[in-house]
Amino acid sequence: MRDVAIIGCGMTKFGRLEGKGLMDLLAEASLRAIDDAGAGDRDFDAVYVANFAAGELTRQTAIASALVDQLSLLPAAADRVENGPASGGSAVKMGLLAVAPGLDGSSHC
Repeated sequence: MRDVAIIGCGMTKFGRLEGKGLMDLLAEASLRAIDDAGAGDRDFDAVYVANFAAGELTRQTAIASALVDQLSLLPAAADRVENGPASGGSAVKMGLLAVAPGLDGSSHC
């Protein structure tokens, strides 16, 4: 197995953000993480989006595919990970399980 590292992170402000929807927040945090990592749009084979209850609370589903499209990361695969309050940890685990054995198809992190 290869060594794996998180090389970039991004987040949005906490609190009520009037005028911003779920996709706005996902894109903002993602773009900050991509910039922090110094990555480009060709550096992505897969995207894992952790979210709890987007369909029920915002009536928006397929958020992983929508994010990949909005960020122009196609043809990267897109997976939404939902595991209650552990969704974020589960998404990180899925990314690790894809990258460490080389299943992502790349030779870099």
